[in-house]
Amino acid sequence: MYTAPTTGGEVLTPNDAVKVLEELLPAQNQSYELGLRLNLKPHEISEAHYKACLYAGLCVSGSNAEVMPAQWEYQVGPCPGTAMGDELWISRYILHRVAEDFGVIVTLDPKPMPGDWNGAGGHCNFSTSRMKAENGMKVMEEAIQRLEKRHKEHIILYDPSGGVDNSRRLTGLHETAHIDQFFWGVAHRGASIRIPRGVAQG
Repeated sequence: MYTAPTTGGEVLTPNDAVKVLEELLPAQNQSYELGLRLNLKPHEISEAHYKACLYAGLCVSGSNAEVMPAQWEYQVGPCPGTAMGDELWISRYILHRVAEDFGVIVTLDPKPMPGDWNGAGGHCNFSTSRMKAENGMKVMEEAIQRLEKRHKEHIILYDPSGGVDNSRRLTGLHETAHIDQFFWGVAHRGASIRIPRGVAQG
């Protein structure tokens, strides 16, 4: 989730929002407090969205600030099976409606700010009963090997633009793997698939 202000009551396009933010932001990767600079309080938007999702009966489990200015994420789940996809879509709809009340727009673009800024990638946590049972790491490694074989095909399918938009984010920098590479690691924030340390240690 990434928020940008509107001007004069008009909704900005993502490109216009980037231009506004570029004028207001300090140099890349410096300390900043966007909420004070723009008189916005992104945490209030995040909390309002969280409460609205709970009121709607969705299974949301948290939210937190991210690396970029005004960048927040929220967690949907845990959910059984394909219910995750339904809950995610509904939560996004609610997010856009809540943002309207605050006079901001939300973009889900994977790289809303060009340059030396982190992107905004959705990550999915999942497990099966076999992965949680004895020898679960072996089951995970087998699943990862199957995913690796179809990495390029999956990259195209993950992105409505056929991988073009994700190529702006998956550069091998800013806690990402390069779009053409696939690897996994334990507690590795730049891996294609990251296995939590606690899971790997059993």
